[in-house]
Amino acid sequence: MIDLTQVIGFGVAGNFTGHLEQAGEASDFVNIAAAAGAPKGVFPFYVPPVASEDDTHFLHTFPLSTDTIAHPGTIQGQAANLQIEPELALLCELDYDDQHRVAAVRPTHAAAYNDCSTRRPDATKISQKKNWGPRT
Repeated sequence: MIDLTQVIGFGVAGNFTGHLEQAGEASDFVNIAAAAGAPKGVFPFYVPPVASEDDTHFLHTFPLSTDTIAHPGTIQGQAANLQIEPELALLCELDYDDQHRVAAVRPTHAAAYNDCSTRRPDATKISQKKNWGPRT
């Protein structure tokens, strides 16, 4: 069994044509240049804390669950608006070169994944819409 709390989680912003527009997030990426129909970028949604780091950063909160989405109730006094999105999850191993740069990415596992987002008008990063606490 793989301990996913020790794995960095990344998402792809705009992984299919029109997705950001459908999700109401296109304005967040208006200044990012990408080829027509291409994703706008990659973002972290979980980063395991390192013993020497302060583990209070929201990205250090493990957001995955096999059976529960913890609805936040309200955000800034308004009912939270959740958007459920079916996605493909890949678990990959990375190889590094002598300069400690990623030299190869090898997928090792694949699964269906519920990429749940909360629409947060105060969010300054897409990762804040993807990880708002445990079981999100």
